[in-house]
Amino acid sequence: MGTLHNVGGQRNIRFRDLAESAFGRRWYWAVWVDQWFSLICSDIGLFILAGESIKGTHDMYTTDGMKLTYWIIVFGALYFVFAMCVPHLHSLRIWSGSSNVLVLIFLAICFGCSIHDGRDAPPRDYGIHESRPTGAFDAMGALGSIAFAFNTVILPELQATIRPPTVRNFNYITLPLTYVVGCFPWIILTFVGWWAYGNEVTPNLIDSLSGPKWAKALAFMTAFAQIIVSLHFYACTVYESLQSMWCQRNEGPWSPYNFGVRVLVRGGYVVTFIACLLPFFGDFIALTGSMCMIPLDLVLVLVLAIFVKVNKGRLSLPYRWFNILLASLLAIVAAVSSVAAVHYIVVDAVNYHVFANL
Repeated sequence: MGTLHNVGGQRNIRFRDLAESAFGRRWYWAVWVDQWFSLICSDIGLFILAGESIKGTHDMYTTDGMKLTYWIIVFGALYFVFAMCVPHLHSLRIWSGSSNVLVLIFLAICFGCSIHDGRDAPPRDYGIHESRPTGAFDAMGALGSIAFAFNTVILPELQATIRPPTVRNFNYITLPLTYVVGCFPWIILTFVGWWAYGNEVTPNLIDSLSGPKWAKALAFMTAFAQIIVSLHFYACTVYESLQSMWCQRNEGPWSPYNFGVRVLVRGGYVVTFIACLLPFFGDFIALTGSMCMIPLDLVLVLVLAIFVKVNKGRLSLPYRWFNILLASLLAIVAAVSSVAAVHYIVVDAVNYHVFANL
């Protein structure tokens, strides 16, 4: 994926530009719709998770029963201030270091408390006791969640913030290192959480921890703070697309007119409302991964790689068929997991009233 940004002899700074250079104008709009849907659903899921993090900290110290809806609105207001102060993706570079520190604090707390709980806990149940249909839906939905966790759906937009020749180092050094080093602790934490709590582990691991109250509160708040930065990576792509149509290019980002456009575009009204209306974090994450991340990150990238390398005569016939079969298999996985994700949103919407306090 990282090496395909020069398809068509030009530097493609957006995912949809990459698709248009390879396959034509129709693919520009198809990818535009899919990418926007994925980014907006990602924003909704992260809004819900941030609201849950603030609520989790609040509920540890008070019992006034303040609903999740209000905490999502609080987060929406806080994020609006952050979004106004960070006008574009390139400005996020100064926040990357603090984001990494927050991740390390979160990981340290989760690892420490999980290992402590696992050593002192009674025998756990690791069995799967759901009915076959429920287990099948869980497994299919999990595929979408995994795709969301490891997505690269805004990679061309991130590459656009890097000047050549640094972009080459980004493709061949930084990006692989990020996935190898950055993902390894999270994969290990998954197994540690499963070992410590068995099938009773909660979707949000912090809720399963029995460590000191201050440690759990710190984990919740580091998650909340880190979500603000992570969310802006996804949201900024949507914002900049809208602002490019409405802003005055000959004026700076802090001019009165462009500032007013930014207030209008970045209000977050729609995302905040939907997050409050249907606060099903896991469902939205699975839906985003299934319907958007798998098709964009995996299927489309494989098709692009086949197209580029075949045109350059650098793809052998066996390798071509391997990629075609893999892309077909992933397309089936995307369809099946999308059905599971939609199923769970419908079930939760029926079982819980809107604006539920989950």
